[in-house]
Amino acid sequence: MSMIVPGYYYAQHRADRTKEYPAQGFGGWTKTQVPLDPKRTAVVVMHVWQLPAMEECPGLYDHLEYAARADAIVTERYPSFLEAVRESGVRTIHVGAGFEPQLQEFPGYHAVREKYPPVKRAKIEASEEHKALMDRHWKASCSADPEAYADIERSFEGRGFAVRPLDHEEVVTTSEQLFALCREHGIEHLIYTGFAVNMCLIMSSCGLVDMSRHGLMCSVVGDLTTAVENKASIMQQSNREYGLWLFAIQSGYVFLSEDLKRAFLKK
Repeated sequence: MSMIVPGYYYAQHRADRTKEYPAQGFGGWTKTQVPLDPKRTAVVVMHVWQLPAMEECPGLYDHLEYAARADAIVTERYPSFLEAVRESGVRTIHVGAGFEPQLQEFPGYHAVREKYPPVKRAKIEASEEHKALMDRHWKASCSADPEAYADIERSFEGRGFAVRPLDHEEVVTTSEQLFALCREHGIEHLIYTGFAVNMCLIMSSCGLVDMSRHGLMCSVVGDLTTAVENKASIMQQSNREYGLWLFAIQSGYVFLSEDLKRAFLKK
């Protein structure tokens, strides 16, 4: 039996061609009632990391500006939300990047790997010149000096799971594994939480792009995510607005955690 949950979509139509900017006539954010089948829905907890402390890796925080916003969400909003999800019996699937040493501690990670071993994606045989250019671009984009870059690199070894999977909860690191689980369990709708809505949740393995191409609906919990901002976007957090809009226009709905909690607890 389906639950009915308030959700939001973006009405990207009725452009007003009398205006200088016709898009100003769009209907915009619109509330609706969304049916969710608990057996065909899964909540995704993606890249919710416990980062190394600032004193351990100061260079990381010179680059990763959204860390404090993410920490506040994890501390203040995740516990009661996950409690409701788990009490309802709706499946929870955790997504790691694959480099976290902590993965080895989770039974759900080993169970998934045993059934669906990760397969490496084919890549070009890059020339040395191309490798050097890629390395130069990455370093220039994310660090101002070698020391800061070293902190960023070291941080990958210390990123733990801020939300620890329960023993029976599956942990995936590749899109192929997530799709296989969805097919195995009859999941049709993924509801994403985690970080960040304009980056990993869209482009990384297991994100919106890959999973929507597999035919799944991909929605997001708007207040259980934030975005990577830049100096032009931060005051209005407009990159967050863009990420939520992209989920709503491309694949699914934007939900609020309180609405989902009420629905899960009534189930």
